[in-house]
Amino acid sequence: MKRSVFVITNFFIIAILVLLSWANSSYDYSIGRKNFRHVTELIAQRYEKERDVAALYEKAWDSLVEILPATGELIAAGSSVPSESKAIQGFYVDRIESVITLTARKQTDDATPTVRDLWNQAMNGMVGALDDPYSQYLPPKLNEELQRVLSGKPDESRQFYGVGISVEWDTLGDEGVLVISPLPDTPAERSGIRSGDIIIGVEGDMFKTWQGTVSDKLQKAIDKIKGEKDTEVKLTIKKTNSPEPLEVRLKRAPINPDVQIFKEKLDDEIGRIRLYSFYENAANDVLDAMRYLKMEGMKKLIFDLRSDPGGYLDQAVHVADIFLEKGKLITYTEGRKSPRTDFIDEVTGADGFAEIPMIILMNEWSASASEVVTGALKDNGRAVVIGKKSFGKGSVQEVFGLAGGAGLRLTVAKYYTPSGVCIHEKGIEPHMEVSSVTEEEYNDKYKEKDYNHVPRLERLFDLDPQLKAAVQYFRGELSL
Repeated sequence: MKRSVFVITNFFIIAILVLLSWANSSYDYSIGRKNFRHVTELIAQRYEKERDVAALYEKAWDSLVEILPATGELIAAGSSVPSESKAIQGFYVDRIESVITLTARKQTDDATPTVRDLWNQAMNGMVGALDDPYSQYLPPKLNEELQRVLSGKPDESRQFYGVGISVEWDTLGDEGVLVISPLPDTPAERSGIRSGDIIIGVEGDMFKTWQGTVSDKLQKAIDKIKGEKDTEVKLTIKKTNSPEPLEVRLKRAPINPDVQIFKEKLDDEIGRIRLYSFYENAANDVLDAMRYLKMEGMKKLIFDLRSDPGGYLDQAVHVADIFLEKGKLITYTEGRKSPRTDFIDEVTGADGFAEIPMIILMNEWSASASEVVTGALKDNGRAVVIGKKSFGKGSVQEVFGLAGGAGLRLTVAKYYTPSGVCIHEKGIEPHMEVSSVTEEEYNDKYKEKDYNHVPRLERLFDLDPQLKAAVQYFRGELSL
């Protein structure tokens, strides 16, 4: 009798588990199908360039075929593709939904790829067909992280142990993670890791051998670089000026990714503000930093936007507001489905900051919102620009919310400077071109001099010729 009860109980447990598995698959199917259709609509209605929807569906299908389980192989080998565009769209949508429906019905808890994986793969394939590195399907975890980074809101619980780098996947070479910028005073910055370096492996595990979507590979790489307190991690790095990859061993340290602004006095009159991104509260923080430096006696400002990858457009506009007179054009945007929108300075520069002498430092990794501010202040005659030509990322992205916490980052327009220059793929030219030190020069200088016993400003001048040029210009030692 006990055995019968045990068997019956197990039967019901198994039945419940099967039902739960089907319920989860059904939920994932419903969310995925809804998002797939929503992504298609957004691309058709809002993307900056007109695209053939049938071609996007075809790419979504091709991407799906790469990871199809056996249930989809019969459909994959099915009927031929019709010739009419509308018929092609229906053909691929039917195939995609049929395959994922079959998978959902047969899904077990430990099966891979999951229904969610299949929908994510299809959407990644569709967005990838745009051939636009700035448009991206964002699964819930990545979307949440993007929103948090853009918000700039501190969260002590988010402190982790890592090396201190802002990264994205190298979509051009597909070799690993591209370093956007090292965070200040972190193991990465101290080791000489620079913007533009590509991390191609961790502990000998080369990223190019990994399978999966761009989002999956990026998240996996980030997770491997993080670790426990005071543990070491070996990174294989492809430097921009070195033919052979280098191996760097770093000790993980506490990282607070919310530190995105830095201020200091360089001498009695010159202050510097370094902004690492245009996060949600950037303009207020810049204004607070300006007021602090003014109280400390600052009369001239070096606004350091080097390796600043951008962020919120409204924050770029508000930062420019601080330094411009009311009524000045800051930038305008225009796109296929987005009519020209002018962004005008609506307030006179706060606290007299519209008159303060300014230099903007930028480099080849200054992009997007940092280029908007640089272009506005340059075209309006408010700042001298020193450094290298900027990156040329002048496209406007919006992040659209999708079901289940996912998102779609989509290019909807392009930025233009007040003089009508399209920033995209052109960048902003400096008034004075000054290069940074090369990796070899940087290492040689450290071999020649013990910088532990060198005054800070002298050390900065030795290792940072762009900053040195800015200070010399303010002192009258350099001219344009």
